[in-house]
Amino acid sequence: MKSTKKIFACIMCAFIVLGITSCDKDDNDNNNVNVPADIQKSLPGTYADKMLINNVKADSMHVNIASGKITFNLPLDTLVKLSVTDKKSQAEAISSIKSNTCTTSYTFQSFSTDSVLTMALMPGYYNFTYKISGKDITETATIESATAYFNAKKKTISMNLNISALRNGGNVVSNFKKMNIQLNNAEKKISK
Repeated sequence: MKSTKKIFACIMCAFIVLGITSCDKDDNDNNNVNVPADIQKSLPGTYADKMLINNVKADSMHVNIASGKITFNLPLDTLVKLSVTDKKSQAEAISSIKSNTCTTSYTFQSFSTDSVLTMALMPGYYNFTYKISGKDITETATIESATAYFNAKKKTISMNLNISALRNGGNVVSNFKKMNIQLNNAEKKISK
């Protein structure tokens, strides 16, 4: 009887160890996309170029890719101007923005024969804060969808993201229309 209990305990331990090990493999963040190691190694870095907002050239966008995360700046001054109509308040708000970068994770979606790696960025809410008359105002941009494309041959990154809603202090900004932001073939910055 004691040996049966020991055998049963060993079998249970084996199943638990097997279960824990297999669960680790279930969380494949890259959708079984086979990307060569040298391409994955060349991806991290900082890229920059002018962004397009609804197909109109705007400020520079900086994208930093590292450790499964992507960080980029949003055109917050443009977003503030949509929600704050008074020019004096706009100037105060824009000068007091506390952060203009958004960080999210990404997953590999595909790797093409022409060496373009497609990555899906996690959608979500981006909160930023500024001051008007000394009072903190929180604004929220809803990033509906975002995709990044790494051209491994040219070492450039392109992005396409959509902001579907804008809230100011919890209230919907009524004059906000869906905003498309693009970055096309931004070159990798070489650090000195």
